[in-house]
Amino acid sequence: MHAIARHAAARRRVLCFFGLVALVAAPTALAHFVYTSGTYVSGPICVNGGSGIAEGPPQVIAEGWTQSYGQGVCLTAKNMPAYSLALRRQLYFWTGSTWVVCANSGWQYNESPTSYKSIYRQWSQMPCGGGWYNHLAEAYAYYNGQWLGGGRFAGNHYF
Repeated sequence: MHAIARHAAARRRVLCFFGLVALVAAPTALAHFVYTSGTYVSGPICVNGGSGIAEGPPQVIAEGWTQSYGQGVCLTAKNMPAYSLALRRQLYFWTGSTWVVCANSGWQYNESPTSYKSIYRQWSQMPCGGGWYNHLAEAYAYYNGQWLGGGRFAGNHYF
């Protein structure tokens, strides 16, 4: 069962990557894509989140999805009611001495029942100029009276 869950997560990452490539059909090729994902498990629910940052043109993606949990693995998709799946995307810029938030999507919620939501942003050039960037994606699901989930940094990327 663990292998099935790992393969399902790998398929989602591959689909996300190809979806991102399709969204940025531009004259320049997608030169570099940094992506990471993870799972938060609490009781009968898994909250998964992913964070990506890419160039050609500059862009970021945050995604979150929920699954039922049982027998030690995340199983099938679990639809959440409207406004029960929340995402936020924050782009960080390295000033030379500290990381500062350069762009922030604010919290965005699912407007209808779903098990998946993503938010995406593309720029013609990076909003804080040339330098090192990192992207934080946060994914939370409201379940049994509490918000469950967490955040993921994509990884450092130079633009």
